[in-house]
Amino acid sequence: MNDREAARYDRFKRMIGFRDNRPGQFPVASKAVEEFALVEGGIADMDAAEAKQSGGKQKIKGGTTDKEVLLDALRLDMRNLARTARSIAEKENTPGFAEGYRMPNSPGEEALLTAGRLFKKNATPVAAKFVAYLLPADFVTHLGDDLTAIEAANKQQNTGLDEQTGGTGAKSAAIRKALDAASQLDTIMKNKYARDPENLRAWLSASHTERAAQREKPAPPATPPPPPA
Repeated sequence: MNDREAARYDRFKRMIGFRDNRPGQFPVASKAVEEFALVEGGIADMDAAEAKQSGGKQKIKGGTTDKEVLLDALRLDMRNLARTARSIAEKENTPGFAEGYRMPNSPGEEALLTAGRLFKKNATPVAAKFVAYLLPADFVTHLGDDLTAIEAANKQQNTGLDEQTGGTGAKSAAIRKALDAASQLDTIMKNKYARDPENLRAWLSASHTERAAQREKPAPPATPPPPPA
């Protein structure tokens, strides 16, 4: 949660604590009980949304880390193929052979994946030529596994982003629900405890929103003294 969300969450929890410390003061079928239930529901929804956001962030982080490793591995495999293809072309005097294994000019992921798929397609029918240069016998399968794993990491990132975005929206809705109920409760409590200053002060203390601590601004740099005349 950010500071503002955390302050509101703490406020809602204090309001529920105020109720719990006063058993029997709020009749079961009263408006107060109804609004307190909405505040509790908002807290539960905030907890669920926070968990969803956290899960989404972890998926994004995991997918990003996995993908970086996989892209490095794919890049290395492709460079090995490109180098070997040039040797094959030189040995067989078929310069055009190496053209199907050119590393992309763009460093971007999409360009690398597109080139990787082309490498795999071109290498599959002539795999024996590359194996003769001591590339692993299953290098085509390994190349395909790299591509599939990167696509899976992208999917994980996208799923995490969807969950994080959904959690953010759900949390905003939960806060709005609890804030509406808190406003109703403020009116009810001020009426109920109008002649009970002790409980009224307790309610005002419980229901106010703590302001997030302000960061201290750095002191301005000292102005150097003027040069001597």
